[in-house]
This record gives sequence, structure tokens and C-alpha cells, in this order.
Amino acid sequence: MKSEPDRLDFLIVVLPILLFGLLGFQAYEYIQMDRQRAGALPVSSEESPAAADEQEPESPESESGDAATDLPTAPTPDAQPGDVGAGDTEAQSADTVTADPGATDSPAESPAPAAGEPAADADQALDEGEPAAADTDQAPATGEPAAAEADQPAVEALPPIAARTEAPVAEQPDALQEIVRTEVLLEPRTNPAKVGEVFAVDVIIRDASEAFGTVFHLRYDTRLLQLNEDPRSELGPFFEDPEGGTRFNAAPLANGKLVVSIMLAHASEGRSGDGRLATFYFQALAPGETRLDLIQSALRDRLNRPLAAVFSNATLLIVE
Repeated sequence: MKSEPDRLDFLIVVLPILLFGLLGFQAYEYIQMDRQRAGALPVSSEESPAAADEQEPESPESESGDAATDLPTAPTPDAQPGDVGAGDTEAQSADTVTADPGATDSPAESPAPAAGEPAADADQALDEGEPAAADTDQAPATGEPAAAEADQPAVEALPPIAARTEAPVAEQPDALQEIVRTEVLLEPRTNPAKVGEVFAVDVIIRDASEAFGTVFHLRYDTRLLQLNEDPRSELGPFFEDPEGGTRFNAAPLANGKLVVSIMLAHASEGRSGDGRLATFYFQALAPGETRLDLIQSALRDRLNRPLAAVFSNATLLIVE
């Protein structure tokens, strides 16, 4: 009785042999099947007489003119040149000549090739992985361009794109001209100003529409100008509201900026049109040319949202 190690050694030796034998047998069967498909496997002794008998009654017809084209139906894909006799060489040569699809009158006879040709065609079809029936799908594909060409007159009947877009493009300039832009600008009452003189600078608004307030920074050059406290900055009539009141604040900063905020307190409607927002007073310190700039500026509506507006600066000349 064998021990466990001996059984394991036996299985290790025998199982690979059986496995390789099984794989080799399957590979042999696949090779035989491929050869039968390609027509490379010779026919058996029982089938060869039948093939020879089928060729003998058709051989007299090869001598006639019209019956020569019907010969390609005689050979089978499994027939080999060595299986037929010497008397059938003329039929084989006729088969090779009529194997060309252009030489036959009937589509049913054209698939029958010569003895050596099916193997090459079958191997090529197997290598490429494409079925032989794939060529029959070309017929429906050839009909697609015709259908597309039939739809082209309907597309051409539509009006050109340029003709449909000309009218809206022509109307755009008129719509742009109707846009109203509000402007806020600085206007010095004295220009040029003399050194040591106190002069006023007005903040003017034009073309306002439902404005409820504004905020801005007025920047000036501290080397040439000084913000005057007497008279002090004053609110203009545009945002004055005796009933509801107006919040007006003008706070000077050390770096030459004046922070201004003007808002209607309890008004039910905004202000529209032209007017003066505020007036500020400066004293000229030295001769030269300087600028007055409105920065960080915005015009607000009732909900404190910014309104479209342009803020313009001013240039001031100071002389001795």
C-alpha cells in the first residue's frame, strides 16, 4: 500500500502528462476543423468517386459555347487536385478560368472558386476576424447616400442665414442709442484760482433716474489744496428732503481724501433729472496744476443697488 508522499509524487507526474495530452488532442481537432473549412483536408475514398462521377456528365458540355460558364458548380470546396484523374484536368482548368466573378452570368455560380483559391480566402477571413457574409451588408450602405441626397432639396429650400439675421442686426444701433447714462461730475466755480484764495467745487448730477443716494471719495493734492472748514461743506438741493430728511456725511482723511455719503432717509420716490449734490470749499496753497478725482463712487437706488452712472474728474489751475 502506497504512502501519502508516494501518491503525491504520482499525481505530480501523471497529472501534467494527462493535461498536456488533452490539450494536444484538442489542438489537433481544431487544426483538422480549420483545414476542413479551408479545403486543405483531402476527401475520403468514398466521396472521391462521387465527385468524379459528378464531373463526367458535365465534361461534354464544356465543349459547347454557352454551357462552358455553368462548369464552376461542379467542384466542391473539399476537392483537391490530386483526387481527380488525368482525364479531368481540362475541367479543372476550366474551373480556374471561370472562377473569376466577372466571367459568370449567374450570381449563384460565382462563389465557387478554384481548387487552390478557397484556402487563401478562408485563411484571410479567419485572420481578420470578419465573417464572409459581411460583404452582403454593403448593399444597404450604398442606399444611404441616395436617401441623404433626396433630403437635400428640402434643406436648400430654407432661406439663407444672412437673410434671416439682417433685420435684428439693423435694429441694434437704434436700441443702443436709447440707453440713458447718468453722469456725476466736478465743477470748480473758480478756475484758475489764486494762491491763498478760497473757492468752491460743486458736485453736479445729470440725467438721473430714481436715484436715492450716492457715495464717493473726493481725492485732492494736499501740497496744492487744503480742505476749508469755514465755510463748511454743504448739501445741495438735489437730495434735500424737508419731510423725510437726508443723511449727509463728509469726513476728511489725512491722506487727501474726503469720504462723502448722501442718502434719502424716508423718501417714497427717488430723484430724477439734473441738480447739485453737494459743495466743498478749498484753499489754494501753491501755484501749479492739480486734479480733483472722484474714486470709489456709486449711485444707489431704493434697494441700495448700484445704478449705471459715469463719474468725471476735474483739472484745476492755481496761479500766483
